[in-house]
Amino acid sequence: MKKIFALMACLFIFVACDFTKESVKVRPDIDITYIKPIAAYIDIDSLVRASIKIEEIHFVPRNSVDCVIDRMVLEYYSSDGKERFLGPIEVPMYVKIKGIVDPEEVDTTVIEEIPLPVDTVVGYMLNKPANNAKALLQFISYDDYGDGTCDTARCWFGFYRTP
Repeated sequence: MKKIFALMACLFIFVACDFTKESVKVRPDIDITYIKPIAAYIDIDSLVRASIKIEEIHFVPRNSVDCVIDRMVLEYYSSDGKERFLGPIEVPMYVKIKGIVDPEEVDTTVIEEIPLPVDTVVGYMLNKPANNAKALLQFISYDDYGDGTCDTARCWFGFYRTP
């Protein structure tokens, strides 16, 4: 009889652990570890007004959840961060980030050539006597398992007026 109760207890613990594992949702967790360049100079007097490109941004997972960055949200702020003069602007993208499998070898995902429009920044610097501004880049990622959990990685990018 004791063997039957011990077997039933083991079976109950196995089922309970399996149920707990499936009911707990683990959120994706990513960080930005590198951005090149971190700021750019804008020539206000130049007639050519194009976009500035961020050469590369590196993402690193912090847990084992695979995720997909599905959009970038841009917001432009004054240098003190109190006044938002443009945004939010959503830029769709698709970047797959693999979760950590081996803690000693974490994969780094790189996004290259991200354009940032500067026409509004130039207008802001001309209308207000400002020498700098900044952009908040937010990368929204969702888990790759269909649970709908998300994470946001944020970084700032600076704009400086050439003397």
